[in-house]
Amino acid sequence: MIEVEGLRVVYRDVISVLHGVSVSLEDGQITTLLGANGAGKTTLLRTLSGVLHIYDGDVLEGSVRIDGQDVTRLNPVTIARKFGIVYIVEERTVFPQLNVMENLKCAASSRRDREVNRDVGRVFELFPALTKRLSGKAGYMSGGEQQMLSIGNALMTRPKILLLDEPSLGLAPILVREMFKVIERINKEDAISMFLIEQNAAAAMKVAHKGYVMENGRVVLEGTRRELESNEDIKEFYLGSGSGEKKDYRQAKRYKRRKRWLG
Repeated sequence: MIEVEGLRVVYRDVISVLHGVSVSLEDGQITTLLGANGAGKTTLLRTLSGVLHIYDGDVLEGSVRIDGQDVTRLNPVTIARKFGIVYIVEERTVFPQLNVMENLKCAASSRRDREVNRDVGRVFELFPALTKRLSGKAGYMSGGEQQMLSIGNALMTRPKILLLDEPSLGLAPILVREMFKVIERINKEDAISMFLIEQNAAAAMKVAHKGYVMENGRVVLEGTRRELESNEDIKEFYLGSGSGEKKDYRQAKRYKRRKRWLG
């Protein structure tokens, strides 16, 4: 569904962030992007959604294709409307002065079908906690509730692809588990594909079909969920479950590989 080839991105014509990144997202799957802060993950999602220019970013080389069509330099409105891509940013996109129902109806304001109420019911089915906060303004809701509403707003647009940037950021552990259960349900039951950025690698790997590890603007490792979960480097640096054996860093090849991860 989405194919990214050799993407090079800079900010303000000076700061180089992505250096030949190639990734893909297949129909009906969740692809996770792992990596430290500053690896270029958010820049990649900005490029996919067409909002890169808002941040003074520019694509120097490479391409983004959706269903075979080049969308590298299309504006975000066209990308959203034509291809059904919705970018849920890290900052939680809600209308703070509106209540929950007003948020959902506002998110669906561009639709002309008669199934808006049905989709509101679907949001409440996925996030029953929102039904208890119908009267108050969204700006006074907790971080977890705002994140639920942010995803709910996205679902009201009838997306085909969700770009999720740190959906568990700032949430309590119990809410993180619930959030990822909902993400998995949305993928399976609503057939929505997803690119998922998440610092909680263990939680992301449980719902992802495949993943990429990014470091310093490059993809350094890719594979299916099973392949990544069995990789010793992934276990040690992301899942916290390495072999625990002492490493002999005098072995040059081994050292260089580890140095890459520690980068």
